[in-house]
Amino acid sequence: MKNKISILTSIILLVFMNSCSEKPKPILKVFNWAMYIGKDTISNFEKENNCQVIYDNYSSNEEMISKIRSGVKYDIIFPTDYAVSILKRLNLLSDIDKSKLSNFKHLDKKFLNLDFDPKNEFSIPYHWGNCGISYNTKKITEPKSYSILWDKKYKNKIAVIDDPRFVIGMILKHLGYSANTIKKQEIDKTKDILDLLMKNIKIFFVNPELITNGDIDIVYGYSAGLLQLQASGKNNIKYVIPENKTLLWFDSMCIPQKSENIELAHKFINYILEPKVIASISNEVFAANANKDSKTFLAKNLVNNPNIYIPNHIMEKAEFIQDLGKNNEIYLDMWQQSKLKNK
Repeated sequence: MKNKISILTSIILLVFMNSCSEKPKPILKVFNWAMYIGKDTISNFEKENNCQVIYDNYSSNEEMISKIRSGVKYDIIFPTDYAVSILKRLNLLSDIDKSKLSNFKHLDKKFLNLDFDPKNEFSIPYHWGNCGISYNTKKITEPKSYSILWDKKYKNKIAVIDDPRFVIGMILKHLGYSANTIKKQEIDKTKDILDLLMKNIKIFFVNPELITNGDIDIVYGYSAGLLQLQASGKNNIKYVIPENKTLLWFDSMCIPQKSENIELAHKFINYILEPKVIASISNEVFAANANKDSKTFLAKNLVNNPNIYIPNHIMEKAEFIQDLGKNNEIYLDMWQQSKLKNK
């Protein structure tokens, strides 16, 4: 009997020791925009790499940059073109070792070596798109101009992205100026319009789904999230690019300087670059990707959508937001002052 108890005790002790000796799963911390990943992307990556992903969202490049600057640690972030430039300039990005990216070969060369990161030392293309307006077709006639956003009759029926460069840039485009101007007389002309817009805004949003609750009738934001809502069929929502003018965004995957798991971060980037994986994400988030070999797997309603792959006459007038160095503060200050003035 004693021998049986001794054997049982040994087995229990061995099981306990084995469970204690099991290594904890490696952790990857991802910081991304809302509604900007496939529903199974993270869980599939966790299974494939026996790891745990902590996944957080941000609402603007400025919010993300502020957190990275303050020392909050993430392994993967998804900055927009001009934000990559800012993060580079502040030495907040880690070099990317492309020798660890076997799927880098799938990227279309026309999306590589862009101005914000000429050698792709710090960024790998993810998705790109544009900005425009979504509206409730039962309540609003199709907007022909961005001026609907500051029309007083729509007060408290409007939501916009909390992004100074893309909102002020939209006003500048409406006025016929560059979204990246630093000319005082042109910027000054936007101030009154920005104040009118602030008075009309009910809410700044992270997730555009708020338009489906009936309180908001008009939303200005990034195409991807708004087109997802249109595809959902909720509340008769339609997305348009008024005046045939838009701002373009190009988002990348980057590894912050303070990443605590650079090896796993490279595996994540390489996983996203698999043609089937990036195509499955594109099909869900309604954005164009930079992966030339993903086309076979893209849905027809994505490839044939002129609000995603915009026609030449709109593309010719479109503009990317640029990092303006110290002049970025002109826009940020104007934004904060207008917010405070029109609370």
